[in-house]
Amino acid sequence: MRSLTIFGALVLFAVGTAEAQVTSAPVAVGARVRLTLPEPEARRFGVIRPERSLVGELVGATADTLTVRPHPLLPAIDVPRSAVQRLHVSRGTSRWRSAVSGAAGGGLVGMLWGHVLYGWDLRSPAFDTQAHARSRGAIAGSISLAVLQAIFPQERWRRVR
Repeated sequence: MRSLTIFGALVLFAVGTAEAQVTSAPVAVGARVRLTLPEPEARRFGVIRPERSLVGELVGATADTLTVRPHPLLPAIDVPRSAVQRLHVSRGTSRWRSAVSGAAGGGLVGMLWGHVLYGWDLRSPAFDTQAHARSRGAIAGSISLAVLQAIFPQERWRRVR
């Protein structure tokens, strides 16, 4: 059980460091991009302002403006580069990668759920010890979330400076 916990922590660390790596490659016209823009109105009482995202196809880029078309039926929108807080380029969707990340996250959630069920005395012959409850919960969680993520894959993004 201890090795499973260490493995889960290493998987989360690897996912975090992979996303923390940013590149400064130029964005090609025609790429699918996500721009993070600040909320236009001021917030009260020291609340952090929420952000807005604009996702679409990059149809033009100059030194001070990015032109993004959010949908093929809509006109393009000019966004000043000074207003863009973050710029991400789509890396596409992958059922395999989504399933692997779902299995890792589902395993951790399932292990926690098995631990909670054992603590509540909701035991069965398969949950006779705490280790069995955790391991069977991890297996059930990883399988169910892997299947769910394979059916509904998530789009992956790469940050561009």
